[in-house]
Amino acid sequence: MASQITANIIKNGEPVDILYGRLSQEDDHAGDSNSIVNQRSYLEKYAADNGFQNPVFMADDGYSGTNFDRPAWQDIVTLIEAGLVRTLFEYTQLYENRR
Repeated sequence: MASQITANIIKNGEPVDILYGRLSQEDDHAGDSNSIVNQRSYLEKYAADNGFQNPVFMADDGYSGTNFDRPAWQDIVTLIEAGLVRTLFEYTQLYENRR
C-alpha cells in the first residue's frame, strides 16, 4: 500500500525529483536516525543549489540496502512506473561520487 505522500503525488500528477535516504549500517536505532536527518539536509541543499523545483524526500530508516522490500523504495518504484519521477537522487551515490 502506498504512503500518503505517494498517494498525493499520484493524485497531483506532477513529476517530482525524489531525494532518497536510507539508514547507514553503523547508525541502527529506533526513529529517524542522525544519518537520515543528515542525509535529508544534504539532499535538500543539493536540490536547492541545483534548482530542482519539486523535490520530495523519502527515506527507509532501519532497512538494509541489501533488501529491496523497503516501504519508501517500493513507493518510489510505484512512482517511477507511473511516470512521475523526473530524477532520483540517492544519498549514498551522490555523496560517494562527490568525495
